[in-house]
Amino acid sequence: MLSLIVLPSQSAFGWGGGGGGGGGSAGMKGPEPSASTTSFFPYTIAASEGQIFVVVPGDNKIKGYQYLLSGIIYDRNGNLVTEFGSLGAKDGQFQKPKGIDVSEDKIFVADSSNYRIQVFDLDGNFLFKFGSKGKLDGQFDCPQDIKFYKNQIYVVDSDNHRIQIFDIDGNFISKFGSEGKGDGELKKPYKFDIYDDKIFIVEPFVSRVQVFDLAGNFLFNFGSEGNDNGELKYPQDIVVWKEKIFVTDLGNNRIQIFDIN
Repeated sequence: MLSLIVLPSQSAFGWGGGGGGGGGSAGMKGPEPSASTTSFFPYTIAASEGQIFVVVPGDNKIKGYQYLLSGIIYDRNGNLVTEFGSLGAKDGQFQKPKGIDVSEDKIFVADSSNYRIQVFDLDGNFLFKFGSKGKLDGQFDCPQDIKFYKNQIYVVDSDNHRIQIFDIDGNFISKFGSEGKGDGELKKPYKFDIYDDKIFIVEPFVSRVQVFDLAGNFLFNFGSEGNDNGELKYPQDIVVWKEKIFVTDLGNNRIQIFDIN
């Protein structure tokens, strides 16, 4: 049985100047990132050994901050530790970057509107890329999120309604998912997390979370559209941590927390 705690919508935290907000995909009730470079519109975040990397789609940039136990996120001069990216389709450029994850020595970015994955070192230097627009194995249609887990790269290939799995060099290994709303089917999967060899996938347009093993075998799902406890409306993101599942329930203006057991 899944138990939950509901956090009120008034609870929030953040940093940055000139505003902020949450992400959303086409047709959903979330604000779109501004094209202005004067505002800080964080979308997705990943962390690695004292650094935090933030995707800012409106600026087509990745921003890196230093993080210490004291909570300092700038260097001693108040500057960003690193910043890289610009609008475009060349190596190291982005068009609406969405997902990000970090390994011990690499940054993986889902470059959504360029239909590819780009890989950088921790200083933001371009290393390699893989993927192109299409439906074949290794191709993408709006990749939305990415995770690095046990030396494999997992990508939410949203408009192809599937998850694709690659080795550390970007070579295709396998995939799972097909368009639909049944158990084990996917309808525009959006964000996901991997915890204890299980893949937790948010589906905003079905208002549910589905759970799979690493081979893509369906395990269980939870959630249905509504505003009662345990129900969801346009869920956007998910984090699994210490046996708890945290879901951003955008349409209900709240975070819901579920017990994994």
